Amino acid sequence: MCADEMRRRGLSLTQNLAAGDHFAQADSARLRQVFQNLLNNAMKFTPAGGRISVSTRQSGAGKITIEVADTGTGIAPDAIAGCSSRSSRSGRAWKRLPLAWGWVSRSRAGLIEAHGGRISASSEGVGAGATFEVTLPTVAPEELAKLPPTSQPARHRPLRILLVEDHSDTARVMASLLRKHGHEVRVAMSVHEAKHMADEQFDLLVSDLGLPDGSGAEVMRALSERQRIPGIALSGLASAEDIRASKENGFAEHLTKPIDFMVLLSAIDVVAGRVDTTRPN
Repeated sequence: MCADEMRRRGLSLTQNLAAGDHFAQADSARLRQVFQNLLNNAMKFTPAGGRISVSTRQSGAGKITIEVADTGTGIAPDAIAGCSSRSSRSGRAWKRLPLAWGWVSRSRAGLIEAHGGRISASSEGVGAGATFEVTLPTVAPEELAKLPPTSQPARHRPLRILLVEDHSDTARVMASLLRKHGHEVRVAMSVHEAKHMADEQFDLLVSDLGLPDGSGAEVMRALSERQRIPGIALSGLASAEDIRASKENGFAEHLTKPIDFMVLLSAIDVVAGRVDTTRPN
C-alpha cells in the first residue's frame, strides 16, 4: 500500500533488508503504527522526484536497527540535537523538532522504549532529508515459542472520553472509531455543551481548540476545576507557541489536524498511562 502511494506521489523506494536476526518480541499492532507513521511522514515531506529508503541491519549482538531515510525537507541542526529516546526519556528534546515531524514525541518514543528499544533522528540540515532509526532487541527463533504472546494489544479498562469537536462529520467518525476500540465516548460540539457535562466523570478529554463559542482551553479549565483529568488538544495550528500554550493550559499532548487516528490512539495510551514511558533501557 505504501509503495503504491509513493508511486502516485512520484517518489522512488529502495529497500535493503540486510539484518539476519529480525525476530522481536513486540506488540505488532503498535510497532506497525510507528513504522506506518515514519513512512507517512517521509512521503509527506519529500517532494515528487525524491527518494525514500528502508533498510535493516544488525546493530550489535541481539539488536536490529530499522532505518527510514528520505531526501525531503530535512531538519535544522539546532532542532535535531539530542532527539533520541535514550537521551531524553522525558520527550522534551523531541518537541524541539519542527512540526513537520511533530508526531515523533513522547508517544512514539514511549512505545519504542516500552519494547526495550530506542528511536533517534538525524539530518544534515534543511533541505537535506532526514533519517529515523528504530533499534529493538531481537529474539532467537527457537526462543519465540517459549515467550508469552504479545502480538495483540494488552486489554485495558475502557476509558470514558469527552470528545469536543464542532465539525459534525469529524466528531461522528472519531467517536465511532474510539467506540470500536472499546471506549465510552460523550460528544460535545461547543464549549457551552462541554461545560454542561463537566460534572460527569471522565478519564480523558480530547478537544479541538478552535470552537465556535470559545476555546478548548476553557473546556479543560472547567473540567479541571471538578476532577483531575488528562487532555489531548487537537488543532490546525502547529507553531511552537501553540504547543506551549496547550501545555500551559493543562493538555498533555497537542496533535495537529488532520488527525492520524493511529497517532491519536498512541497518544491516548501514553496520556492515560497505558504505556510506560519511563522504563529504562
